[in-house]
Amino acid sequence: LTGQLERVYEAVKDGRWLTLNGIAVLTGDAGKQASISAQLRNLRKSRFGAWDIRKRRVGNVFEYTCAGKQSENDGQERLF
Repeated sequence: LTGQLERVYEAVKDGRWLTLNGIAVLTGDAGKQASISAQLRNLRKSRFGAWDIRKRRVGNVFEYTCAGKQSENDGQERLF
């Protein structure tokens, strides 16, 4: 992983739930929520690690986290 993709992974890999804005603050990518959202989708692809990126709605905001590798979580509901 390199660049913004790596920064986004580093922000969500510990299992904390974060909003796109929260990820942007942690990564230094303020104002780039659309590209952060795209990077979260990329992290689910096998060529970028096949991470189990989950999404939940809290009020009017979505939060995201990484729950490990997709293969480690087979049989569990994916939210994203």
